[in-house]
Amino acid sequence: RPAGIVWTARGTVEVPELQRTITLSKHEAFVHDAFVAVTARGRAVAPVMLEQVAQRLRDTDAYRSWAIIAPDNQASLRAFQKASYTPVCDVIHAHVGAVDKLLCRPPDPEARTLLGLQ
Repeated sequence: RPAGIVWTARGTVEVPELQRTITLSKHEAFVHDAFVAVTARGRAVAPVMLEQVAQRLRDTDAYRSWAIIAPDNQASLRAFQKASYTPVCDVIHAHVGAVDKLLCRPPDPEARTLLGLQ
């Protein structure tokens, strides 16, 4: 029985959390979701899955993985940290009426390029 699943994508990716499409370089991937079955939670399954995904991506020449994690999702934040992923910035998405604004704090050049903020 599977303990969890990690969904990644490469190329052009829809990011519904930000209501936009991003285009990754050939050496990048986007981690859409990491899900651990309820019966496997608390057993360090997510960090192991994320490490294995990172290794498989490296095997296919993807050397940078991006993920967007809500600041209140402490379980995911811990899992990515334990799997040696490094946070680069907080993405602030403001959508008020017709105004759709993204900010990257602190300003990370690669993240800003990925998000089309340059």
